Amino acid sequence: MPANVQRDAKLALASITDEAEGQAYRFAYDKIIETLRLMKKRGILIVPGTDMGGAFYVHRELEIYQQLGYTPAELWKLRYGQLSWTQRPGCDCTWHVG
Repeated sequence: MPANVQRDAKLALASITDEAEGQAYRFAYDKIIETLRLMKKRGILIVPGTDMGGAFYVHRELEIYQQLGYTPAELWKLRYGQLSWTQRPGCDCTWHVG
């Protein structure tokens, strides 16, 4: 990984100034994990992706999903998708050529 990418990856994304703020941040993170676990349990399609850009962040997201219990095969499916665009929820994919 290029040095500038490594440096950026090591920067804190949140400016936590005291213990109370740190606890609130950890609580919020735990809530997100709890919500993702519930979504997996209920079979809700989770499409990984991030506004951060770059593959590094997507890999971290997939690592978190693995901690939630997704198998490597499920992660592959999430990342590279087994659904065609026409099968994705909410897609009105009527293609016209010409």
